[in-house]
Amino acid sequence: ERCREVAAIAFLRGDISEAESRVNTILRINPGDVEANNRLGHICRLWGDLDAAERQFKRLLELEPQNRSVRSTALGGLGVTARTRGNLAESERFLTEGLEIDRELGNLGGQAFFLSNLALVAQTRGDLLGAENLIRAALEIDRSLGSLEGQAVRLGNLALISLARGD
Repeated sequence: ERCREVAAIAFLRGDISEAESRVNTILRINPGDVEANNRLGHICRLWGDLDAAERQFKRLLELEPQNRSVRSTALGGLGVTARTRGNLAESERFLTEGLEIDRELGNLGGQAFFLSNLALVAQTRGDLLGAENLIRAALEIDRSLGSLEGQAVRLGNLALISLARGD
């Protein structure tokens, strides 16, 4: 448990090497640890190893195939990884499925995550109005949750869209 806490703190501090070391320690002890596999996927993506990131997120789907929350988490990782690769159609497919699951589960924070990432896909395609609408939907969720950080991020995203339009 201590190793998990140190890994999480290191990750949040940006000490990715330390986080990776601690996550690998957890996985040596328990290769099926969902949280550690997910965090390793994010670490691999941060290092730029998109193939390894994709493998980790797909592993989540294998670990708990009936767990809808884990599936949503994996789809989020796969969607962001696909977008990073420039595969917008695949990214949109993963993110849309994840959004549908989080709607079914009533996971508002997850819905805001998926809406924001779908907005990035739309913006990359040049669909600034679509991106704005998705960000506004995520912003409303953040407001309902009282998430000041989420609201700040969404408002910043709206400002970037406005700049891209030349407003």
